[in-house]
Amino acid sequence: MPSKERELLAQQLADLPGKVKLEYFHQTESSVQIPGRRPCPSCAPTKALLEEIAGLSEQIELTVHEFSESKELAAKHQIERVPGILIRGEINRPVRIIGMPGGVLMALLVQTIRLCAGDPPDPPAKVKSTLKKLRKKTHLRVVGSMMDPATGDAALLTTALALLSNKLEVTVYNLDEFPDLGVQLGLDHVPATVVGDRHGFAGVASIEELVRFLYDLEAHPDRASLQPPQVADGSARPWAPPQPPPPPGQGPPGPPGPGRRGPGRRGPGPRGGGRRGGGPQAATPPGMRRTESGLVVPNR
Repeated sequence: MPSKERELLAQQLADLPGKVKLEYFHQTESSVQIPGRRPCPSCAPTKALLEEIAGLSEQIELTVHEFSESKELAAKHQIERVPGILIRGEINRPVRIIGMPGGVLMALLVQTIRLCAGDPPDPPAKVKSTLKKLRKKTHLRVVGSMMDPATGDAALLTTALALLSNKLEVTVYNLDEFPDLGVQLGLDHVPATVVGDRHGFAGVASIEELVRFLYDLEAHPDRASLQPPQVADGSARPWAPPQPPPPPGQGPPGPPGPGRRGPGRRGPGPRGGGRRGGGPQAATPPGMRRTESGLVVPNR
């Protein structure tokens, strides 16, 4: 790490008021190709980065787990990919970052360490009262690019909420490293916030809008479907999975012809008009669409 960046980090992590535990799930590179194990070129630099961060403060404790030898522990902490980082403070409300914490995710990592080390900031009274009404455990997943400022904003918002309520937990995914996740979720705009693996939206909502949406999903699911959270203008940008290079001797593929979908352009619902597994599907609200995985997202 360059000396100027190290000095800035040291300033940001100075005088942490409490202990923070970093648990890093790592995959050591092997010269032998193991079936079913994907390469992890970012694991080594992520480990080096975390070791450098831990060395900047006595309040930061870093534990490294070899992913292949810690599958049970990884499953317990819901770390399904590497590199995987679990951040916990004294109140033990975990925040996960999956993928190398570069770009805006680096800033998120440092800010999360600071938040976990002390008391979370006091939210507006209405937000606090609504959070207290939540009764069910809900998992928030933020999926976006580490070079997208809006991804950093969305991730920091959900992280702050997870530290304010023991009913919420958050995982942030580096989509640049795992584009297959975007395909799996049927994303065509990022950042995407997925709530409870079923509902979601693209863009950055205010804390008031997100908390209202979370409460409606639990107490008034019909109303939540009709009133997704409003997001800041321009905070969602188009996304499409990277296209593989053409085979040798062939040029790039031509434009989509009749009956073909272009990249990032998915239909209003799953193929066949039904949810995976069969059965009826709830009506999709105006201005929204349902992806092939069943996720309700803005129809942009």
